[in-house]
Amino acid sequence: MERNFPSADQMPPQIVKARFKKEIAEEMGYSVRTLQRRLKEAGIEIPRGLISPEKQMEIFQTLGWEPAPERPGRSRQFVRSVRFSS
Repeated sequence: MERNFPSADQMPPQIVKARFKKEIAEEMGYSVRTLQRRLKEAGIEIPRGLISPEKQMEIFQTLGWEPAPERPGRSRQFVRSVRFSS
C-alpha cells in the first residue's frame, strides 16, 4: 500500500524535524506508555531513536490528529479530530 505523505515544505512547521516518542507524546497530551499502546493498537511499529517526519505524519494521521489552527499562546500544536458516524 503506497502512502503519499507531503514533502518537507508541505508539512506543518512542527513536523519538519525528527523527534523522539517522548516529544510526540507530550505534544499529543499522552504519556509515552499511552502513545506506545495507541501505536500498537493501530499497528504502527516505531523503531528506537528518532522518528522521521514522514513517520510522524503517519502517526498523527492514523491516530486522528491534525495540525491545530495557528493561535498565539497555544501550547499544543495538534488537535484530536473528532469524527461522528451517522
